[in-house]
This record gives sequence, C-alpha cells and structure tokens, in this order.
Amino acid sequence: MTCADAQPLLSRRRDGALPPGDEAALAAHLSACPDCTRWSGWLDRACRAASAALGGEMSPELATEVLEFAQHLVDTRK
Repeated sequence: MTCADAQPLLSRRRDGALPPGDEAALAAHLSACPDCTRWSGWLDRACRAASAALGGEMSPELATEVLEFAQHLVDTRK
C-alpha cells in the first residue's frame, strides 16, 4: 500500500466504513510509515476540534471535506 492509497482510507476508518481487509492493510502501512501516522494523528485532532466547535459529532460528509482540504494543503506545500 502506498501513502496515496492509505490517506483516503483514514477518513473511511474514522467513519467506521473500512472493510476488514482494508483495515489490516492500513494498519500494516501505518506501522511502517511515519508520514501517514502523523497524517492520521492530524486527521483525528482536526475531526475532534471540528466536532467540539460544532458541539457534537462531525458528520461523515464534513469529515471527508476536512480530509480533502487537508490534502489540498499538503499538495500545495510540495
């Protein structure tokens, strides 16, 4: 699994929509990739902050938007 494969799966995992086979592959990738591990931590913190700001749980749609925006920021920094 590449980082490009793993990063979209992080949002699906947060939504509880990741199939078991993908979960195992993602876990293996995260165990060997510090960049994606940092990305996962950032996504978790961003989702918690947005949920707190909204006063409740973040919708899967908003979580996807947060992830897409973060990916845009990463892409434009390169």
